[in-house]
Amino acid sequence: MGKQTVANVDKFFSHEYEMYVALANLQGLIKSPEISDMPRNQQVGNSSFDRMTNIAHATTVVNAVNAVVRSIPAKRGRQVLEWRLQGRTWLEIELLSKYSHGWVAKNRQIAYEWFAQLFDQSYPGLLDPFVID
Repeated sequence: MGKQTVANVDKFFSHEYEMYVALANLQGLIKSPEISDMPRNQQVGNSSFDRMTNIAHATTVVNAVNAVVRSIPAKRGRQVLEWRLQGRTWLEIELLSKYSHGWVAKNRQIAYEWFAQLFDQSYPGLLDPFVID
């Protein structure tokens, strides 16, 4: 694994993971279908089912990410990733850890490599794109 793996994981945590968390937090919007004997004009497809599927997928991703991060050994940078999952910036992580920028960067790279390897082995295909229409 190398720089591209670290860049891909960083992109995932910086952009995509936030969207998964936000979508997973919408579980309260899922409601039971309303059944009526009145005919009505319906679109092709099932938007309620699609919404439930996307929210369920996002919840699965969030749970999987948290499980993988918890499984990373502490000496392999788990704490750095946990702080990142809390939404901390890299500067905040440096201040919290009381270590240098170099220490944080090194642990970030190690943790990202462990994350990529463990996630790929534990949840293959889970991060394949899914479409929201």
